[in-house]
Amino acid sequence: MKIFGVAQERTGDPHDLFPCSNTAYDPSGYAGHHAYNSSKTPKFIRYLGKVLPYAVMGMLVVYCLRNVSFTTAPFGAPEALALACVAGLHLWKKNTLLSIGAGTTLYMVLIQFVFI
Repeated sequence: MKIFGVAQERTGDPHDLFPCSNTAYDPSGYAGHHAYNSSKTPKFIRYLGKVLPYAVMGMLVVYCLRNVSFTTAPFGAPEALALACVAGLHLWKKNTLLSIGAGTTLYMVLIQFVFI
């Protein structure tokens, strides 16, 4: 089948017949694929891939500890223990999901059953 004078392989997808109809609900679906179809990732994107995870984790730490009061009981103890658990597990196992999951579970146990 030819669309706009270019031979197309028929897959049964309705967008094969009307290639521009994809842009009605997803402009990047048709044009974006062809515009960014390069084999090498740009240096800036690789840089962001290296830097952003650390920046996001730093922002999460600040966000999670923003309301901790060191002047009233329990003086930030549950947060400090959970933070130590996350840091220790991450340094030991290098598994982000395990670190965050265990730290969250420890924090919830501490605030629900220990520091009531």
